[in-house]
Amino acid sequence: MPHLIACTDGSYYASGVYEAAAWIANRTHISIKLLHVLDQKQEQPDDVDLSGALHLEASRELFAELAALDTARARLLEVKARALLETAVKYLRGKDARSVATVLKQGTLVDALAELEREPKAQMVVIGKRGDYAAYDHQHLGAKLERVIRACRRPILVANQTFRPIKRVLIAFDGAASSEKVIAYALDQSLLKGLDLHVLSVGAPRSPIDQALAKAADRLQNAGYNVTSVLRQDNAEGDIEQLITDYVRDEQMDMLMLGAYGHARQRHLIVGKTTTSLVRLCNIPLLIFK
Repeated sequence: MPHLIACTDGSYYASGVYEAAAWIANRTHISIKLLHVLDQKQEQPDDVDLSGALHLEASRELFAELAALDTARARLLEVKARALLETAVKYLRGKDARSVATVLKQGTLVDALAELEREPKAQMVVIGKRGDYAAYDHQHLGAKLERVIRACRRPILVANQTFRPIKRVLIAFDGAASSEKVIAYALDQSLLKGLDLHVLSVGAPRSPIDQALAKAADRLQNAGYNVTSVLRQDNAEGDIEQLITDYVRDEQMDMLMLGAYGHARQRHLIVGKTTTSLVRLCNIPLLIFK
């Protein structure tokens, strides 16, 4: 069955992930696969080398005790992880999710997602903006999230801590291949049906991007969407992300959709400077296409 992969670590962002996953699943009629990853390197304290401070017999006894503690810690972490997943399943069923399965992996989140994404029916990934090991500064983008966005091949929704009903969606459109995928998704899938779509581009009137914007808006309108298309001229600083952030705030957008990569001047850092900044600055979910 077609499904999305919802990543959870039980952090403050978990409920936002569950709410977003249930919203997507219910609107697109797909199931949810809940993923939790036991990253032993992250969960365990740093090893302490005591071999030089102990005589041989004491070292053997201590290492045996440490091995037993490691085994007990691993069992405890697995019990905790399964309890977390059970709680998440109950939460999602309370949101009328059609079908929910759980997956518990060991290793890293990036590796686990790489494996699960290869499944032909995996359609999307949902992850919180920050997790247990990220700083609480609202403008800090967790390193784990950066790696996931860079590695994911499927569309990825970055969820906020609090999920609110989505009625107005902004598509940041620059005519690049990844932003064309956003338009294609809107035309092919049911997720956005009945929502108000705003399509925003940055450029000069009668420029190629202006023409591409008009074509994209026409395609969406012909598919039955209520579309508002907006062309904003680039400011002197070339601060595209600020223009988009201001539009999100002023027009009270509920979700932002965009391509991970723009044109040449934006193709740097992890997935493009604009995308990185918007994930960091916007207080709404972002659905990113590559």
